[in-house]
Amino acid sequence: MEWKEVHTQKDIEFLLQQAGNFHDSCIVSLSYRSGAGVDDELRMGMGSAQQHTLHLVLQRQALPITIELCFSGVRRFFVQGWQENYFCDLFGCSLTYHHDLTDKSGEQLIVWTDSPGYDFDELFQQSSLDVPAVSFVIAENLKWRFLEE
Repeated sequence: MEWKEVHTQKDIEFLLQQAGNFHDSCIVSLSYRSGAGVDDELRMGMGSAQQHTLHLVLQRQALPITIELCFSGVRRFFVQGWQENYFCDLFGCSLTYHHDLTDKSGEQLIVWTDSPGYDFDELFQQSSLDVPAVSFVIAENLKWRFLEE
């Protein structure tokens, strides 16, 4: 299926409606690429901001089942791994634009979390492995698509 780009609040609302707000979903896989690498002459290239990409594949208990989110210009992400006595299912998500996360005036970043009721300030204070944490992605851009089974 074709990628659908997210540029506006209306695009966010459409994605959330199509994905059922990610209710009863789970993260199946993720793939991160920095764009950095070493060439044949052992020179290291750092890659551009847009080359920092994260592909997040989720499945849900509704049709269509599988959805892929592609974040580019990734600034930060965290994914909660296995944790004893906790399930990995999502009851919903939050997907919002923020304009106050960097020193650049008015810079718009998109923030996805696996918790609709998260406290944004707590995203950066997660410390104990015994306490469930919120998975999140902060990036410049987002596009998405349903994957065919």
